[in-house]
Amino acid sequence: MRVVTIPADEIARLLDRQRRLLTSPEEAPLPELFEEILGIANQFVPSESGSVLIDDPRLKVTNRWQPDSNELVFVACFGEKADQLVGRRMRASDGIVGKVYLTGEAILSPEAQRHASFFPGIDREVGYTTNSVVCVPIRMGSSTCGVLELINRRGRGSFDESELELLRIFAGYISTSLQNVLDAARYRELAKRDDLSGLYNDRFFNEHLSDEVERVERQGGDLCLIFLDLDHFKAVNDRHGHLVGSQTLREIGLTLSRVASSETSTVARYGGDEFVVIISHCGMSGGLEVGERIRRAIAETQFEIDAGPAGRVVLAPGTVTASLGVASYRELEFPEELPLHYRKNEFIRAADQAMYDAKASGKNRISTGVKRDIRRQTRA
Repeated sequence: MRVVTIPADEIARLLDRQRRLLTSPEEAPLPELFEEILGIANQFVPSESGSVLIDDPRLKVTNRWQPDSNELVFVACFGEKADQLVGRRMRASDGIVGKVYLTGEAILSPEAQRHASFFPGIDREVGYTTNSVVCVPIRMGSSTCGVLELINRRGRGSFDESELELLRIFAGYISTSLQNVLDAARYRELAKRDDLSGLYNDRFFNEHLSDEVERVERQGGDLCLIFLDLDHFKAVNDRHGHLVGSQTLREIGLTLSRVASSETSTVARYGGDEFVVIISHCGMSGGLEVGERIRRAIAETQFEIDAGPAGRVVLAPGTVTASLGVASYRELEFPEELPLHYRKNEFIRAADQAMYDAKASGKNRISTGVKRDIRRQTRA
């Protein structure tokens, strides 16, 4: 039996019930999992075709968790029209599948086209005839997140109640399997994250920067690195206490996520009140643009901190600012014989030194990493 699935990163996004993407396609064999789900379902209940549909969690948030305003995505399909169905979207209020999704109740229909909820649109679009249907809800925790659908029982006219009950039991296995995959992905992700800010931690930063340096050396192009240190942060701690200081760092992390995060950027907390941003496929001019957005966002933001029993602390714009150093990998002109790990360390040193230059020049500004005699410094 041939099963077709959407790409792994799309499956991961649809299964992400958190605000942040929890995993990458290399870390969770999601297509293989859905192939197995449909393969077992078809062994239990031989059918001409079948699908797993999952709702879109982003639309849930956008539509304020109104299920009938959501969409269901065909994430995995088998059968004659599988290639035409996979990746297709349908309104969560349409058809027997939609009825199962909205009510959380399984449906067996021996004459599907006579069912009150039957929606002929998909059949018309792909050129298929649905005669009998069995659908069971797939749950994540206490809420329904999708539907398993089998169409046109092989070997006889329709499905029966015993098969519906079998699929109900199997749906519990599906829910457990999906939750196990996501839990494993969540633990892997947590190991990369800084507990306080929610950004990546310094260990992941160093690993990712090594990978990026290798990529640039192999493929060409440029790579930008931004170091930033908060100005006047010690005064916040001294005046308001470390609880407010910690919450301020958390707010800074949220600001960086909003301003600097993109498909080519990686934002991390380096330690204390220092943060770093890696920008792939980016040179000095692009890095300076991002750095200026960060500098202005921090300087112009009024941070409102929940200090617990002490009440709310308001840090007016300009109370906390940032000094930034920006370095371009290509502008450092490394000697050819210099090993990669030395190049990475010099790259970090250039951005870090530029940040201290910005502080020494008056704070709340950006400095750039300059070309230096790296050969002489590494031999010293």
